[in-house]
Amino acid sequence: GEGTVIVTSGDKIRVNSIDDLIAFDTDYTTGGLIPRGLNVEAVITPNILYVTNANPKKVALVSGSYSQYAQASISSLLQIMYNNAYDFQYDSNGQIVNIDLNTQEIKPEDYDLVLITAPTVDFSVNSIEKLNTFLLNNGDYGKNVLYVADLFQPDLPNIDAFLATWGMRVERALIEEQNASIAQSVQIATAQQPVSCPIASVVADNYKVNDIKPVVLPGSRPITLLWAENDNYTAQPILQNSGTAVVIAVSDGTIDTNSNPKTAVAMGTSRGGTLIETYSNVMVFGTANIADQYVVSNASYSNDEFVINTINTLVGKEETGFTYTSKSFDAPTITISEKAKVNLRNFLVVIIPGIVVAIGIVVFVKRRNL
Repeated sequence: GEGTVIVTSGDKIRVNSIDDLIAFDTDYTTGGLIPRGLNVEAVITPNILYVTNANPKKVALVSGSYSQYAQASISSLLQIMYNNAYDFQYDSNGQIVNIDLNTQEIKPEDYDLVLITAPTVDFSVNSIEKLNTFLLNNGDYGKNVLYVADLFQPDLPNIDAFLATWGMRVERALIEEQNASIAQSVQIATAQQPVSCPIASVVADNYKVNDIKPVVLPGSRPITLLWAENDNYTAQPILQNSGTAVVIAVSDGTIDTNSNPKTAVAMGTSRGGTLIETYSNVMVFGTANIADQYVVSNASYSNDEFVINTINTLVGKEETGFTYTSKSFDAPTITISEKAKVNLRNFLVVIIPGIVVAIGIVVFVKRRNL
């Protein structure tokens, strides 16, 4: 219709409203929207990437109900994947279909990746079996599952047992940085004030990102690797933080001060294949907030690069040579550690007023003695 922007190539098409090409701010006084810039690149570039992709990776979203605390980050993660030409199943309203494993199948020939995002209801034994069947792929393997955890999920014994088969356990705990000079103060969508969180670096050789900028982990659960190798299964850490962080149990607040690096992203791999050796993978993100909109748009961190590069590598899409990361119209900000933030606050609130008071006293005394 009128005002529609269409990007098409062959039989692929993406349709956008003309309003999508404009970046708006909300006027909280009137409730209206105020244009603040053009958003053309952020819309058209992903569209072109999608319609020119000859072999898009197809994704099945099977989470069911999400943790409400992770919804904003999940939406950001889906947008990142959408921008990078991942192909989801959509309903008549253009919304991503959430496949119900209780009543629907996930055929290996239809999908490359199953995405499970912070479910709050445990999967049935039958649903877990469908995941295993998908990963086995009639003996040909070559399929992938990405499981995204959240700190506020309840106990999910069937999902936990599935992950344990692949050598991983997501602990009911929080990774927290105790070193104030390392801890980062980061804004996320679900918090009114910046939250303190640890930083992490990539430890797997084939998942490298910009070494200068760290990845931040707001609200991440630690992942325990149950073994490195077990029959035809292997398990490896992908993203770890420093040994200065501690693990705080959700149940009673018990603090584990073990100095070993804490794993926030890990992957289990199974080898198989009927003709040639192939691999199926299950990857776990310890927090959905790793893809939070505010975090991935923060130029001080590598979260945007890490998230998309890691998923691309997981599904074998890294050979495309091009990825799209978000751009922000917001004014650039300076990201500082918790220690630097405290020092800056003390300088502004205590030291400067103290100097002003001292000068005032000196001036008062001098005038009095005139």
